[in-house]
Amino acid sequence: MALRRWRHPAFLVTGVPMGPVLSRKVITTDASMSGWGGICEDRYVRGVWSEDLQRAHINYLELLAVFLTLRRFLPLLRGHHVLVRTDNTTTVAYINRHGGLRSRQLHMLARRLILWSSVRLRSLRATHVPGALNRGADLLSRGAPLYGEWMLHPALVEQVWARFGRAAVDLCAARRGRARARLAVGPPVCFSPVGFDSPDSGQSQGASPHAGSDSSAVAGHALASGGLSAPVGAAMAASPPQGHAVTGRGSSFSPTSGAPGSLGLAPEWCNLNTAGLPQNVIDTIQSARAASTRSLYDCKWRVFEEWCQKKGHISFQCTVGVILPFLQDLIDKRKAFSTIKVYLAAIAACHVGFGGKTVSQHPLVCRFMKGARRLLPVCRPLAPPWDLAVVLNGLSRAPFEPLEEVSLKHLSLKTALLLALASAKRVSDIHALSVHSSCTQFAPGNARVSLKPHLAFVPKVVGSCSPIVLTAFSPPPFSSPEERRLHMLCPVRALRIYMDRTMGFREGDQLFVSWARPCRGRPITKQRLSHWIVGAIALAYTCQGLQAPVGLRAHSTRGLAASWALCKGVSIQEICAAASWSSPLTFVRFYKLDIPALSLAHAVLTAGLS
Repeated sequence: MALRRWRHPAFLVTGVPMGPVLSRKVITTDASMSGWGGICEDRYVRGVWSEDLQRAHINYLELLAVFLTLRRFLPLLRGHHVLVRTDNTTTVAYINRHGGLRSRQLHMLARRLILWSSVRLRSLRATHVPGALNRGADLLSRGAPLYGEWMLHPALVEQVWARFGRAAVDLCAARRGRARARLAVGPPVCFSPVGFDSPDSGQSQGASPHAGSDSSAVAGHALASGGLSAPVGAAMAASPPQGHAVTGRGSSFSPTSGAPGSLGLAPEWCNLNTAGLPQNVIDTIQSARAASTRSLYDCKWRVFEEWCQKKGHISFQCTVGVILPFLQDLIDKRKAFSTIKVYLAAIAACHVGFGGKTVSQHPLVCRFMKGARRLLPVCRPLAPPWDLAVVLNGLSRAPFEPLEEVSLKHLSLKTALLLALASAKRVSDIHALSVHSSCTQFAPGNARVSLKPHLAFVPKVVGSCSPIVLTAFSPPPFSSPEERRLHMLCPVRALRIYMDRTMGFREGDQLFVSWARPCRGRPITKQRLSHWIVGAIALAYTCQGLQAPVGLRAHSTRGLAASWALCKGVSIQEICAAASWSSPLTFVRFYKLDIPALSLAHAVLTAGLS
């Protein structure tokens, strides 16, 4: 029967299209003993098997699921090359080989499929995809997630509590739902199934394709269903580390500020868990990113998730044709290229990827980002954002002097700003400094001080955190009033006075502690330390009757201090070592400012004053 068509001359003279296949329509299918599901271009279809088919072999059901999905999406697939993605290797073999010899039942079904597709599709191929990357179709085939007992992710619960106040747990929830809540870390919220519509209504073999964010695959990353198995439910409910509380010898450090919620990065968590990795291995992998990076990715992923929901796409399994329009919207809104890169990195961390590669490695995405770089050239201001001479002059007068008598607030602001300027370190590096005897050491007579972070601190660039060594600036005895004024800018003097005045009430070993009640003596966060530095710059302007510049940032101290050091003759190697830059190129590209050098005329006319 298979050779019958070779007897007809018309078949022998019919040509076949030649050349490479430039594009394919992709469908993803899966089958279980209870039903089947398929996805095509973020539209989905699913159905349930009859009682007779429920007794069939799973290989037959997998191949039948491909056939049914192709028939449902035929209006989208007609006249196109089609690629089938399935996690069943037998199905892949029977489609690509146009049948087989192991099973007559499978061979007859494959023959029907090939003959049906030969007159409707340009070509039909199949490829294997690991089950861990086929979660959307798998959920559809099982009719999951089923409406029943749900548990919100702990990170989402905390956001709800913070905005609307803490609510009571639904005591009417079934015991099964409350038992599932123990899998989560934090307060779960259980909801009764009352008021939910049945998910199986209209979801039979005659079901039609659907499009929309109500797909069950969308909810999988944020909700842990009571109907899921315990390991998967635990993976969805578990949250990654929220920062470290370091204690030892009576010392304490505040948890890393900006600790990320795990809601947005739960898809990445589930991808690693379904790949069969142990929990401690997943923790180590996700610790590769700093807490601030995870928090930033969490925020960006939620923006993409909301965008997909409005457009009717599955965020963590959408096609590249969905991701690129989202990135284009960011370009149209004139977002910076660096911002677009962060969005792409967040999507790549949570998306299942394409063919074993991340979203950012897709050829079209790579070309898109190259084009975006050309359309959005990086432009940074070359002029200093504020006048260093004005700020230093303000720090040497009231309300910052006399330092032994000023308020603790002004002492804290001045010390933080002087330390940032003298070290050119990141705020996170300064925040990690400790007053423990093994970390902070003053030389006799306070001629020099050595500062180190606490042992648990992990810098942004691992291995780049060097100790801060400062020598006393213009120490006594003074030969002129100018030397006395310059000594008021000595960071060693400010540190010594600050540590002496906070020794009696500090509650830990972190260098900078809060001066305001009711948190007096407690370690401050990195955000608060940044506010101190910005506040000191603004106050240095206003105390001289000047208007503070707009848009002050604590990070600007790095570029300003390094640029002035280069202007005054400090070698670029010394500057990079102090600021923890691995290459001078980083300083030149992102931090170097145009500092006005001494003009020729000024140098000549002031020669007689030396």
